[in-house]
Amino acid sequence: MKYTWLAFTFLLALWATGAARADDALVGKATYWYGPIRLYEAELRTPSGTFDWQAPFELALTYQREFKASDLARVSIKEMKRMGFAIQESQLKGKLEACFADVSDGDTITGQSVDEDTAKFFLNGAERCTIKAPQFREAFFGIWLGEDARYGKAAERLLGKRD
Repeated sequence: MKYTWLAFTFLLALWATGAARADDALVGKATYWYGPIRLYEAELRTPSGTFDWQAPFELALTYQREFKASDLARVSIKEMKRMGFAIQESQLKGKLEACFADVSDGDTITGQSVDEDTAKFFLNGAERCTIKAPQFREAFFGIWLGEDARYGKAAERLLGKRD
């Protein structure tokens, strides 16, 4: 009985952190660095274990250092613009800042693609918000998964195209 309770507690903890989605398989993972500084670990998961922009997926970033929500939002917008997406910066910046939280070493932000305009975000497994904006999926997740991603080798690892 003691082991059954421990197993149940462990599974409940996994579910609460968003890590126990039985239908999602790891596509790939990558570590992101800024020079010698480790920023975060990224994991891409899908129900099929392969990536397709039109199919459900989730991208989890586990941070290795502290970042302010405002910085996460600012850099996200900067990258979307760099990749050529026409975004309404003033509206999106406010949504992203409200959605994200300040993060510390070990915190995980997970983004789930809902449809081409919508994504849900979770912090350490707790739902934070839903953002809906024109073509948001490809603009936002393209930062890590797009052909024009700044860190191309890391994108290839996430997409399962590179070890």
